[in-house]
Amino acid sequence: MVRNKKIDADKILNELFKRSFAESTPYGDWDKLLEEAPINALGQKAVPFQDYECDHKKMEEIFDSVMAEYKVPKNMIKAFSFHFWLGPSPKSKNFNPYERKEVSGM
Repeated sequence: MVRNKKIDADKILNELFKRSFAESTPYGDWDKLLEEAPINALGQKAVPFQDYECDHKKMEEIFDSVMAEYKVPKNMIKAFSFHFWLGPSPKSKNFNPYERKEVSGM
């Protein structure tokens, strides 16, 4: 029986956010943003991600390259997509919903 390599979701998401903020306007250092983020009333870090913008196509390239680099199984890609796009990633600019590609996975 072949076992799948364990996927470190936190490491993968951290890499997605790190690369997208590095390509954003203004430039953002994800590690520094996370470290300096204030704590909100719920005890969560409040990263000011809406202050940053990144080209939508560049963010798609980042997502695809990280999924390939970490060899994320197809059945997990959609979950990472939700966490990346709906999580604390930079705002997406130049988004055209008619050019949207389907996220593989489930």
